[in-house]
Amino acid sequence: VAQAKVPGTQDTHYQVVVVGAGPTGLITTNLLGQDGIKTLLVEQHESTVSQPRAVSIDDEALRTVQSVGLIKEVLDDVAQDYGSWYFTATGRCFAKVEPQTREFGYPRRNAFQQPRLEATLRTGLKRFRPVTTWFSHTLKSVEQTEDLVKLVVRPPEGGTIVVSCDYLAACDGGQSTLRRLLDIPLEGSTYEQRWLIVDTVNTSNDFRQTQVFCNTARPAISLPGPYQSRRFEFMLHDHETDDLADDDAFINELLLDHGEHRLPNIIRRQVYTFQARSAESWRSGRIFLLGDAAHLSPPFAGQGMNSGIRDAHNFAWKAGQVLRAEFPDTLLDTYEIERKPHAKALIELAVLMGRFMMPPGRLRAWFIQWGLILLKLIPPVQHYITQMKFKPKPVLGEGLVAGTSPWVGRLFIQPRLELPDRSITLLDDLIGNRFTCLFFGNPTDKPDRLPQCYLGLNAAINWLWITPGTFMATKGSGIAEARDLDGEIERAFADAPGSGILLRPDHYVAAVLMVENISDADCFNRLFDKRFYAQLED
Repeated sequence: VAQAKVPGTQDTHYQVVVVGAGPTGLITTNLLGQDGIKTLLVEQHESTVSQPRAVSIDDEALRTVQSVGLIKEVLDDVAQDYGSWYFTATGRCFAKVEPQTREFGYPRRNAFQQPRLEATLRTGLKRFRPVTTWFSHTLKSVEQTEDLVKLVVRPPEGGTIVVSCDYLAACDGGQSTLRRLLDIPLEGSTYEQRWLIVDTVNTSNDFRQTQVFCNTARPAISLPGPYQSRRFEFMLHDHETDDLADDDAFINELLLDHGEHRLPNIIRRQVYTFQARSAESWRSGRIFLLGDAAHLSPPFAGQGMNSGIRDAHNFAWKAGQVLRAEFPDTLLDTYEIERKPHAKALIELAVLMGRFMMPPGRLRAWFIQWGLILLKLIPPVQHYITQMKFKPKPVLGEGLVAGTSPWVGRLFIQPRLELPDRSITLLDDLIGNRFTCLFFGNPTDKPDRLPQCYLGLNAAINWLWITPGTFMATKGSGIAEARDLDGEIERAFADAPGSGILLRPDHYVAAVLMVENISDADCFNRLFDKRFYAQLED
């Protein structure tokens, strides 16, 4: 195919091409644009989705939205902070999951509408001059060399366009064209059990928690959303056909039996089967699989889209570092290493929760439900369940992490801080998406200066000194200060006294180093595997 210029531009090469404009692709593109990376977003459809899809967004995903500077706009359309109540077949509530933590800055569970989220993320791309978007463009083929990736794309007016890029992010969903072109198989299970999804507006059910009906006759879920919306999920029996999705009488009866006092407006109805699968490999040369292209999860843990947003954040900051020559390409090898174990753990949690909701028989359902009722008599167990402590945390065992401190590899907390001008901010808004080393202590303990340190080939590390709540943060020369407003930083540093905690651009802890050992430009690099900075020695 002959090289062709895109109408209205002179560009045929991009640093990154993102294929797919769902939440994962839009977050990836926003992060890259914010980082100044020349990026092309390719989407086969005319616009973002108009029908409901995902309905649950968690605290980690909202923290990523904060990182791209759109948290206010997104929260305007989010119903924050809800839990789940579990009911027996007779209507008795036998378990409540109502997490109260805001360790990452936001409630752990929140309801949203995917069309509104995608529209906001798409509008956000207009902030970035390096970003180009092509909607109604279809990927036809791809090939790659050691140095670049070439894509053949069909525009809406016909013909073909050839573009190249340094890296390609495949965010094109569960039926990923790129995964198929790369011949990457999926591992895991496909479930034949069918569920009827019914999305409604103008609900008459004002109950703010998710209702999980653990009824062996027909397990079901009712999930509240913003703007008087509500999603219902009903298990279909083997003898029931998919045509029931079009049967108004059948659906109306289900809605009235599961919390509706009058019939709402139905805006979508569809029969689904679910998968618990992961791609065998998430990287092929210069092409990376993200989101549903890399992993598919049952919906019972509400983590499918959220896992994709974690992928986006992990990939995007690393691609930016490599493309600015601040790290070698080996940094991108850690994308799959860091993300795959956690994505698999959440898939396993979703499968387990599905089994809990759909026990095979009344006797097993009885044992499960009464077991939970009795466990509530043990306060630590009750706290573990009600506060969602069972949700696997994203702890990095390998990758760009070093050391044995309990904090290493964990997503750091996001507390409120007070600045010298007495304004209050969240941690991420203060430090941004940069390598930052945090210190905690009295102002009199703060060093006059620290050497300029680097990570990788040329990634500068910033410093932030956080004082206890009993001291004022002051504005002066040297290291920036902020005050620990609620004591969260003090509790965090109990596991790292006298140390600096090094945060990555995605706010995971990369390393912990004693202050007296911060002595020269490469003191942090020496903690890590040489593959991340070997080119510097060469």
